[in-house]
Amino acid sequence: MNKKHMCLVLGMLLPLLGTTGCGAKTGNEKTQNRVVEAEGSTEEAVNITKEIDSISSAKIRYYESFEELESSANVIVRVRKTEKEENIVVHPEPERQEICYGYTKSMVKVEQIMKNTSGQQIAIGDEIQVLENQFTNIDEDTKVTYHVEQYKMMEVDHEYILYLDYSEKEQWYGILGVLQGKIPVAEDEDILFPISSITFYEGQTQREEDIEMQEFMKDIRKSSLEKYN
Repeated sequence: MNKKHMCLVLGMLLPLLGTTGCGAKTGNEKTQNRVVEAEGSTEEAVNITKEIDSISSAKIRYYESFEELESSANVIVRVRKTEKEENIVVHPEPERQEICYGYTKSMVKVEQIMKNTSGQQIAIGDEIQVLENQFTNIDEDTKVTYHVEQYKMMEVDHEYILYLDYSEKEQWYGILGVLQGKIPVAEDEDILFPISSITFYEGQTQREEDIEMQEFMKDIRKSSLEKYN
């Protein structure tokens, strides 16, 4: 892979992170809202001429059944995605070979609580913070959105059933299996970000649509809606 485009993407609560591309700019973690430039921002203006979606690989745990996913979650909730989200890009020091990573902190409104053994108080109507395995970075004149293993972010005002694990240290809720713990309620919504819409960097390993994962998650959605809808 082109060294310019080396990057790490944070897979929630995983020791081994996926690799993909983004150029490092600073040595500190920050919310990089340059991708949607705020009015009156003091950030350097960026002339975006291209927008693409790319993919990141990550070593993640796969759950083999609905029952295993359900029993592994310490929180199962039905939520509605709000407009509140925070795009995070972390650029380590330059001597670390320009490796960076990112994620998005999304706020969701709790509509139903099916399980909560996290030790955290959650009530219907509460907003909780969920880590999503997708982020956007500016690479020179290109706005690049990275999807960990085809993760597709929740859409505003859409409903989801989430299988979560709470991080006491970070104070956010992580989606189990990176992909498997986020189930769209609407059956016409894509479960994964389609491979056909991915831009692969030069030298990056190509891949085909993961039909097995698609079918597994459709089964998870069916079982979830039958039990919790």
